[in-house]
Amino acid sequence: MKKAIIIIFCILTCNFFSVSYTLTSHEYFNHIVYAEKELPGFYSIQIPHDIMNNDSTQILHTVENCLDKYQGNLFITKNKDNHYKKYVYLTYAKNQYVKSTPMFDHTFTFNVYHLDKLLSDGYQLEGEVYVTFPNEQSFNQFKNEMNATLHISIKDLNDSGGQVDYMIWIIVCLAAFYFILMLVIIYDLLQNYKLFSIKRLEGYNLFSIGYDY
Repeated sequence: MKKAIIIIFCILTCNFFSVSYTLTSHEYFNHIVYAEKELPGFYSIQIPHDIMNNDSTQILHTVENCLDKYQGNLFITKNKDNHYKKYVYLTYAKNQYVKSTPMFDHTFTFNVYHLDKLLSDGYQLEGEVYVTFPNEQSFNQFKNEMNATLHISIKDLNDSGGQVDYMIWIIVCLAAFYFILMLVIIYDLLQNYKLFSIKRLEGYNLFSIGYDY
């Protein structure tokens, strides 16, 4: 039984380390790649594909003009083969942006560019976009003007379901592995109950029997 317990304990340890490493890596990844989520006045919006009915260059000019008008900032992240590129437009520091950031997992790369480089890299301003504004009124005015000018309907994603809570999966894993461990122990005890009876008749106490098996 001691061997079985040692094996189960090793499996538990390896799995807990794997889960812990994955969660830590995921948290660090989000902290670096999506750092704008921590900014005040953060909003998540969905720009529909219908925006492509407009000229791509005109789209960027319209977005930048609206951001300047309502003092907003925009962040859009694109990923291709684990190469993450973030395109930003900042109304308070237009010429300040990070070129690259070291990643916890070296299979990923992450670079930040000005929004003007989005089109030259072969991407379009559509999909999920993050913006920040000084207040909700400015955000609503930005959204309404964008909808009217580009004939689209921007969706506010802030009311969508929150982030996945990974703690529940840790609890489930703990419960499952401990349940398996108890089954192994009980099974081994049932298989050796005759030997336990003999040991008891020979005068061994429960601690000695448990230690031997």
